[in-house]
Amino acid sequence: MKETLGGYKVLIGCVFALGLVGFAEGQQYAPISTRDARPFNLPFFRFPFSGPLLKSGQSQAEFDFEAANSMTILPDSANPVFQEDIEADILECRYQKMMPSGWQWGVDVPFVDMGPGFMDPMITWYHRAFLSLLNDRNTFRFGRHIVQSPNEPTSNGGLGVGDVSATLAHWLGSRTFASVGVKLPTGNPNGLLGSGNFDLGLQLEQFEPLGKNWGLSLQAAGIYQGASTFLRHSLVWGYQLSAALTLRQNSRDCWTVQLQRESSALKTGIPVSDQIQAITSVGYRRKINPRDFLTFYFSEDLDLLNPNLPNGVGIGPDFTIGVNLTTML
Repeated sequence: MKETLGGYKVLIGCVFALGLVGFAEGQQYAPISTRDARPFNLPFFRFPFSGPLLKSGQSQAEFDFEAANSMTILPDSANPVFQEDIEADILECRYQKMMPSGWQWGVDVPFVDMGPGFMDPMITWYHRAFLSLLNDRNTFRFGRHIVQSPNEPTSNGGLGVGDVSATLAHWLGSRTFASVGVKLPTGNPNGLLGSGNFDLGLQLEQFEPLGKNWGLSLQAAGIYQGASTFLRHSLVWGYQLSAALTLRQNSRDCWTVQLQRESSALKTGIPVSDQIQAITSVGYRRKINPRDFLTFYFSEDLDLLNPNLPNGVGIGPDFTIGVNLTTML
């Protein structure tokens, strides 16, 4: 499928064109802290879309549970040469602290169950009830967990700690900050819990208030991917581009629509697998008290910037649900 670059240029241009001016309202419009959990991309480092940095001396803990179910069968269920039929159930534990020096550091520890999951019946019902869609889920039994490509080793997933990552961030202006990140090879690459190597990254995030109750968050990042010790065709470079539009309904409730795009982590030679990865998310955030926030979100593999794809559907998890608890310490 032919991919255009117009969407990338728009997002990159917005990140730099919005300017480096006041960021006082940013904490009320934090984006959804999720990522593309496709089994070929999950082992590699990606920056969380986290929103503005903390104030001096503040610290924050996040507990994010995400279930992302992927199913792609090529060319068809009768002759499956390429298969992704697996679910990533992930508990991300993230801690961040802003130092008096103006540098914020963070550590992210994921616990991953890459296996059968629990959402196959739910997704089958959803496809039939809301999309009138019949697909390969009606052919295969529930609970399969296999990732198979002609050019990659086959994996049935695994369970354990994923690759731990650390970030360091600093303001560039009053609305823009930069982050550097590193991923450590702590997860089992055979189970797709990690890549087996170090990754490095650099990102920019920016927020722009749009009137009284709206906010726009933007993210652009580049990733150096260390060669995977299990997957044979991992690329050296990757990137992320994200945009989140948030409506503050009142002082406690926010709604967010978010688009995230990233490059494929691999070059397998299979066009469908190697195309741009995209997810579109909708989230609801509730301020429980001055220190605690609870976010619920839902994601689909929709690429709203690529009109060439049928029905806007790309490659990525078919169905993702998540809940995030953020608490100021």
